[in-house]
Amino acid sequence: MVEKYSIARIPAFNLMKPDFRRSNNLQVLGMGTLEFSQAQLESLPAVPVELNKIIQDLRSGKKFINQQFTIKNLQKQRQKQLFGILHLATYAEFNPGKPEESYIQFWANERMKLNEIQKLKLDQPTADFDDFKSLFREILNFEF
Repeated sequence: MVEKYSIARIPAFNLMKPDFRRSNNLQVLGMGTLEFSQAQLESLPAVPVELNKIIQDLRSGKKFINQQFTIKNLQKQRQKQLFGILHLATYAEFNPGKPEESYIQFWANERMKLNEIQKLKLDQPTADFDDFKSLFREILNFEF
């Protein structure tokens, strides 16, 4: 029976806690950037619309765009207030293998490798990374 199954390691799953709790009263910390200094990254002009829709229409919370979208500001905002949902509107690259080979792009040239995510102490809030869908689609051939 063992021969019929294979084992796969999913990158970044070891960085998250799988216990999901749905609540409509959670505050959102929305952050993102429209433009990137790296030439290979195209601008994301819909970021303000996306963050406005989430924060004003769907939930309440705070948003930070462009120069305010730094790792330092993310840590600062999370220390000031506990947000139940973290929404990052940006690029991310999820590569198979080691977590340090994958990253989330912040403002300018700032990147956070997935092995550094634990520094953010995201145990409590729910992480909502748009690019997780890309991760599932590209690496696992899984559609939502």
